[in-house]
Amino acid sequence: YYEGEIREGMKHGIGVLFTENGETYEGYWERNVKKGFGKYAFSNGDIYTGNFDNNKPNGHGKKEFCLSGSIYEG
Repeated sequence: YYEGEIREGMKHGIGVLFTENGETYEGYWERNVKKGFGKYAFSNGDIYTGNFDNNKPNGHGKKEFCLSGSIYEG
């Protein structure tokens, strides 16, 4: 389910999406698309924080790997 700003029936602005498989995205939306700064928590515990464009990580970001404790930033 989604909690956040809506414009013209679409996710637009700041909001949080909770998926059935336990993943979450918290950040900016533009017309139902992840765009701008956000945080994505994967079901395995990994976390990506950074920029998104067209629903995909884009540009600078940081990924934290839960099992190994490793962090990739770039």
